[in-house]
Amino acid sequence: MVCSKCGAQNPDDANFCIGCGAKFISRIQDISSASYSEFGGFWERFLAYCIDSIILTLASVVVGFIGAFFIGFVMALMGIEIEEMEDFFVVLYYILAFILSWLYFTIMESSKLQATLGKKICNLIVTDLSGNKITFARANARFWSKFISGIILCIGYIMAAFTEKRQALHDMIAETLVVKKK
Repeated sequence: MVCSKCGAQNPDDANFCIGCGAKFISRIQDISSASYSEFGGFWERFLAYCIDSIILTLASVVVGFIGAFFIGFVMALMGIEIEEMEDFFVVLYYILAFILSWLYFTIMESSKLQATLGKKICNLIVTDLSGNKITFARANARFWSKFISGIILCIGYIMAAFTEKRQALHDMIAETLVVKKK
C-alpha cells in the first residue's frame, strides 16, 4: 500500500504510514470507526507514566511488606537478628521492585490491553509501526531501551515532544508508537 501523503511503500495490513505516520482508512472502514485517532503527546505520556509510577510504588510497598513480614518471621524462628540482614533486605527490595516494574510494563503493553493502567487511564495504547499489537519481545526491547532514553539526561524521553510521530528514543529503537485510542 502506498501512502497518499508521502508516497512511502507500506505493508498491506498497515494502519499507519511508516514514512509519515498518517492513519490509513481501508475501503471498508470509515473515519468514525477507525480505532486510533492520533499519536500520544508528550504530556499525556508523562501523566500516564506518573500514574504507573504510583501504581508500581504501591504494589512494591505491599509486596515488600508481605515479604518482609514472612522473612522476618522465619528469621525470628531461627534466632537471626534483623540488623545482620538489613543491607540484604534493602538490595532484595530494589531487585524485586525492578522485576515487578519490568514485568508490569512488558506484560501489560504486549497484552490485549496494549497499555499499562496509566496509559489506559490516559486513553493511550502501544502499537508497532503498522498499528498492530506488539509482541512480548518488542515490549521487552521497549522496556530495556528506556534505559538509553534516561541515561542521556532523559533526552530520549523528551524527544517524544518534538518528533513527527511523537516517538521517544526507546520507541524508535523498539519500532513502536504510542497512539490515542478512540
